[in-house]
Amino acid sequence: MQTGILLALFLMINFLSFSATAASNPIYKSIDEKGVVTYSDQPNAQAEAVILPKENISKRPINSANTTNATDAASTDKREEYTAFSISSPKDQDTFQNPTEISVSVSITPALQKGDTIEFYLDGTSVASSSTTTSISIPKVRNNTAVITRGSHTLSAAILNAAGEKLMTTPSITIFVHYTSVAMHSHHFSRKT
Repeated sequence: MQTGILLALFLMINFLSFSATAASNPIYKSIDEKGVVTYSDQPNAQAEAVILPKENISKRPINSANTTNATDAASTDKREEYTAFSISSPKDQDTFQNPTEISVSVSITPALQKGDTIEFYLDGTSVASSSTTTSISIPKVRNNTAVITRGSHTLSAAILNAAGEKLMTTPSITIFVHYTSVAMHSHHFSRKT
């Protein structure tokens, strides 16, 4: 045990003597003919002594668990009201020809807040689970069921809080979907001779 104490004492004395020596030794600055600045503890003919500023040491504040929890609770409770929420793409009255999917994007001001999600609707029916993404792709077919059919459709989206309550809904937009229909006719071509 005494060996451990002696070793610790020896290390502490060496550390303190090194610190005192380093603090008392001058530092020199020199600039060569190319303008390169060099700092050293060995002076040369062009060197000038540099007076170093006092060490910049600051103590880290001690955070207690109560202070951290209070700060976290305050930041969680602080919510901004949404001021704008709209579908940015597609535009109202857009027409789609033979789409395999339709991408829908929304813009929100301020940005989506922690705990809130967005749900997208096609003709008033949710087309995907609510999530934090601001854009989705609605497929033409999902699980062997047509999702995007020929004709007019409405698109909208809603911001939901953690309890699933609607906080804000976009104005609905109308889109039109056209699919090419090719009628097969059998024609007999006769050659006139």
